[in-house]
Amino acid sequence: VIGGYSNLGKTSASLNITASLVNQKKRAVFYSLEMSKIDILSKLVGIMTNQSGLTIIKNFEHDSSAVKDAMKKISDSKMTIHNNKYDMASIEFSMYEEHSKTPVDLFVIDFLQLVTVKGAKTEYETITTAILQLQQAAKRLKVPIIVLSQISNEGAKMQSETVMSFKGSGSIASAADLAIEIQIGEDNKVDWKTKLYNGEPVKMKWNI
Repeated sequence: VIGGYSNLGKTSASLNITASLVNQKKRAVFYSLEMSKIDILSKLVGIMTNQSGLTIIKNFEHDSSAVKDAMKKISDSKMTIHNNKYDMASIEFSMYEEHSKTPVDLFVIDFLQLVTVKGAKTEYETITTAILQLQQAAKRLKVPIIVLSQISNEGAKMQSETVMSFKGSGSIASAADLAIEIQIGEDNKVDWKTKLYNGEPVKMKWNI
């Protein structure tokens, strides 16, 4: 589980890991519950080519040759992006389906607080059920699953070095084999946001 406050770079963090797998010709399947396929793809290509994804998607001046090479690597890796699945049952079914077609090396779910669970009546029940189902799916499929999660308002205010403030359920951290809470790693938050917007590298602090 990778957790962070809103707009802190959770998706970018997961896409950096995904880019590493793509470069190794390994297959990733990405479930985006918030962003379009084009947005995810442009961010990924931006990371792989050290360019701004926004520049690429808007077709501003950029290195088109590097983008073409990155797109070929993504295609060759058989990466799949889904952005039309929200219910836990449909996500889980899709994971088994994808893995049966072509073995998957990594699943990414962006992000947990947008997942729905049939019959669940509260956010706590929804998230607890979803995270436990994902834990079981990872064991059955023998494939790692990266789940992105928001940090609670209280956790964001504390900025502590503990990893227990995921939003919605205490089961999130306890179900994870590895729980990571990301925070800003630079003193000047304005400069940090400017760099992030421009697609420049930024320092992050990862509490593991």
